[in-house]
Amino acid sequence: MDSIKRRRPRNQKGTIYERSGSFYVRYYTRDENGKPKQASGFLGEKDNKHHSVKCKPVKDLRDKFMRQINSDVRPAQRVLINDYWTETYLPYVREQHRPSTAKGYEQLWESVLQPHFVGKVLQEYQTHHRNEFLLSLMNKKRKDGTKRFGLRTLSHVRWLASGLFSHAQDIKGLIVMNPWRGKLKIFDTVDAPAERPHYTLQEAVAVLRALEGRLDCQLVMALACFAGLRQSEIRGLKWEDFRDNRVHLSRNFVRDVEGPLKSKSSKRLVPIIAPLGRLLEAWRQKSGASTTGWLFPNERGTRPINLRDRARNNIKPVLEKAGVEWKGYHAGRHCLGTLLTGLTGTALAPKEALGHTTQAITEVFYLHRTDNTLPLAFKQLEAAVVLKQAEAN
Repeated sequence: MDSIKRRRPRNQKGTIYERSGSFYVRYYTRDENGKPKQASGFLGEKDNKHHSVKCKPVKDLRDKFMRQINSDVRPAQRVLINDYWTETYLPYVREQHRPSTAKGYEQLWESVLQPHFVGKVLQEYQTHHRNEFLLSLMNKKRKDGTKRFGLRTLSHVRWLASGLFSHAQDIKGLIVMNPWRGKLKIFDTVDAPAERPHYTLQEAVAVLRALEGRLDCQLVMALACFAGLRQSEIRGLKWEDFRDNRVHLSRNFVRDVEGPLKSKSSKRLVPIIAPLGRLLEAWRQKSGASTTGWLFPNERGTRPINLRDRARNNIKPVLEKAGVEWKGYHAGRHCLGTLLTGLTGTALAPKEALGHTTQAITEVFYLHRTDNTLPLAFKQLEAAVVLKQAEAN
């Protein structure tokens, strides 16, 4: 019986084309019946480096894409994006991130991304799907006419989706290119997020004064404003963490679970200034001269108090009665970042105190303009000029 000769798959080069500011490659594949059909894949967005269909960087992207198309190893199944989230990426997120971070990702996925990805296939998702989706989010408005999604939320949506597609590409090998990667030009039209709330030094002192008689609440706010601690870090504090006139941060307490800090850089030593030290010692005496255990235990002493409940029931009502604005615990971290920068003239000290991974995070998100920033800077400039002139004479 004569053997049947099977035609060897053609090694395709792929044709590059440009559409709507992005580059794609056109090639041929086969449908379920084995008949050839045309297909296309996303290569990347147009920029200074990738400027034309004929430039080498774009051709390199094409070659990388086509290597997988021409290889014998190809994804055997079409994977629904929501299935990939539930079965693969969500377990990975829970394993790699803190419970609070994973929970935030879940909430964002369920409320925003899951409805968009219903019925969509991982291998078929392209940049125009992404752009249409983001534009629809940008145009959503609340009942009062204000935009529902700001730049910060849109960025979170983008990074979560990009993380899933990167996982599918880099770890599972299910796709060749991540359609969420790269600069998104449509974000250029979105207004920058409003400045995060922060306490000035005067406001921080007013908060402590208004809370007189509630020593525990005073200490919580002082730890936020004058030590720059996160809410989860304050909950995780134990008496053993206070020694050598410093706070030794090594744990947090999130959603009733004790765990590690947010990042390696969050493990730090924060000096205790005198006003904070006096409140701490007064609270120690009121707590029976404690030396071990939770700094703010619940009634049973088994776990820390719920700071959200404490703010709602004890702090916020007192401040409102005193005419002092409640801006939240995190406004205290912003307070310390701004104060230390103003005093030192650099973001290095607040970066260390706040436990940020990079100084850029401190400079972009935690420094706030104050009324005396510019006058103080010019006073220092004036002094430097006068001194130099005196030396010259």
